[in-house]
Amino acid sequence: MLLNKKLKKTIEQDIEKCDGYREREGSEMFFNQLVSKYTFIDADFPKNFSTNGKATVPGIEYDYRPELKAAAAKLRMWLLIDDAQINQQTIDSAMKPKVKPVVFISHRSIDKEIADMIFDFLIGTGIPRENVFCSSLPGNDINEKISAEVKTAIRSSLVNIAILSNDYYQSAYCLNEAGIMWFCDTIPIIPVALLEISSQNMYGFLSNEYKIRRLNCEDDKSYIYDTVRTAILVQQ
Repeated sequence: MLLNKKLKKTIEQDIEKCDGYREREGSEMFFNQLVSKYTFIDADFPKNFSTNGKATVPGIEYDYRPELKAAAAKLRMWLLIDDAQINQQTIDSAMKPKVKPVVFISHRSIDKEIADMIFDFLIGTGIPRENVFCSSLPGNDINEKISAEVKTAIRSSLVNIAILSNDYYQSAYCLNEAGIMWFCDTIPIIPVALLEISSQNMYGFLSNEYKIRRLNCEDDKSYIYDTVRTAILVQQ
């Protein structure tokens, strides 16, 4: 049960009032008001309140201050449970990815122009911009570790595109990305090769066991689009 701000304010005021009763006068009436009010919200609210055996003299009200203390304790528990639920929702929201990329484009920074062409092609065919993650990384920082952002994008990707060039194969960073994509063998990998790359000089994780695609081939561009579109439909 999540409490809105107005209800939480009312509960806090009722708790303060319960704790503030110093005399028996009015305690029974206020207790009955609390039961009536909060039973409407939770039918179990009246449970476990012991009101039997109240003894008094004629003309003097029953003393319900102990019951008010018990009611205040139950209302405090409501507030604690509500805070716990809000905290859990906050944690769940923080852990949940805000954007789930469908396409991960791996490339050497020197080949960014080609990556941009693929990105523009996918967006132009109606692929949502937020579903494409383009990895533009420093080509010379071969000792740089895979960033957390890139790891998250690869994990959530449903299609991996690698832009293969001589520069790509000479980058330890790119080869690390290729290894991660290769390890996720249930996710399709589309090697898009530049002119200098052929099936004869492919090596490493992205070797000639993969069929390379060319951006100047209409059939290959159709294949890229169909693969990405299918992945998006599966996700929806």
